[in-house]
Amino acid sequence: MVKNAKKLHQKKYRKTSYLIEGWHLFEEAVQAGAKIEKIFALVEYGDKLVDYPQTVFVTEEILLDLADSQTPQGIVAIVQKEEDQLPDLSQGKYLFLEDVQDPGNVGP
Repeated sequence: MVKNAKKLHQKKYRKTSYLIEGWHLFEEAVQAGAKIEKIFALVEYGDKLVDYPQTVFVTEEILLDLADSQTPQGIVAIVQKEEDQLPDLSQGKYLFLEDVQDPGNVGP
């Protein structure tokens, strides 16, 4: 489980989910309604994570191994990527741009 989470540091493994670190990003993800797949946290934060059954409590060493930063804030979570949804194309006109080298040249 930890081994698979650690793989998410590499882009090729981030097709359906990604890692976030720290309480601020975790709270923002929850507020935005993101699907939290798994939470890795220190046991001392158990009171804050009572409502999250997907929590796995780990040691500081494991959290440090999972985190990308030198001083993790006690929590790392796996968040599911949102699927891109296309607009309703039956109404209006749309222009789709791909691989724009300089977006400033597209216009305001």
